Amino acid sequence: FDVPGFRRMMRFVMITYSVTLIIYFLFPTCQMLRPEVFPRDNALTRFIAGFYVFDTNTNVCPSLHVIGSMAAFFAFWYAPICSKRGWRIASTVAAFFISISTVFMKQHSILDVAAAIPLCAIGYYFAYVRTPKKSRSAVPDVTIRDAKIGFSIYQKKYDKTTGKHYYDETVSLCGA
Repeated sequence: FDVPGFRRMMRFVMITYSVTLIIYFLFPTCQMLRPEVFPRDNALTRFIAGFYVFDTNTNVCPSLHVIGSMAAFFAFWYAPICSKRGWRIASTVAAFFISISTVFMKQHSILDVAAAIPLCAIGYYFAYVRTPKKSRSAVPDVTIRDAKIGFSIYQKKYDKTTGKHYYDETVSLCGA
């Protein structure tokens, strides 16, 4: 598990979603892009019509779909387990297609997508660039590493003499 990565992603989500909800409260938005009647009747148009029933066209700017896909994109991009080029390309393509699909599905206009991008940049800065000097969390950073017959839990600690972080084994579940 990548606890620091999860915390960064949650910081991004808390900042961007909170700002978005404040914007929705102060400036409620609605868009009228969706058709009243579909020109054809088939399984896909019935699916989209049903989709429109539960996903209303209110509070659309900035797009939470774009913000959510960018949260997953940044978390994926910075996760050590997903550091290979192929995974990064896949996460980039997925975030792009999620964002533009909301426009094609007429959930958002391109302006809603464009409004989400600067908000994501601000969230990225506070979650990934500017890191807090001291963790305010009472829960320690814990990393689980695989072993041949089980796993061990390591606690991230700080050595004041060297000024570096290190991992100290706190629990071993390796069957030994």
